[in-house]
Amino acid sequence: MDDCNCLNCHLQAKWREYYEVSEAMVRVNFPVYKEIMAILQKVCTEPVDIDQYWDMAVRLSEFLEQMGQGTVFYNYFFEQINPYHYGNVRYFRHLCLDLREQIQAFNQWRKTRRRLSVVAL
Repeated sequence: MDDCNCLNCHLQAKWREYYEVSEAMVRVNFPVYKEIMAILQKVCTEPVDIDQYWDMAVRLSEFLEQMGQGTVFYNYFFEQINPYHYGNVRYFRHLCLDLREQIQAFNQWRKTRRRLSVVAL
């Protein structure tokens, strides 16, 4: 598979690279990761008042930036969510839903890499 030059293999390798970098950043910045997840939970499941949007979007984008470039958190979502860049209130919830879905796929990938078993005493 490493010698293959097809687009599918290239994309899979790129995602694996993003996931590996993301996993390292989650380990280093776990409190930031938890803050991102808390904001996403609120935005995706509760009504967000228009007055809360700006502060919430700026705060979320700051956390995404702390996770760093080359991660599933940053590469697309930082600029799209950040109101100082391209962020737009109309797309905020949709972007948060997409980001949450991306993180869920990332977490699923992390689970498949673990080989945990229950040991009874």
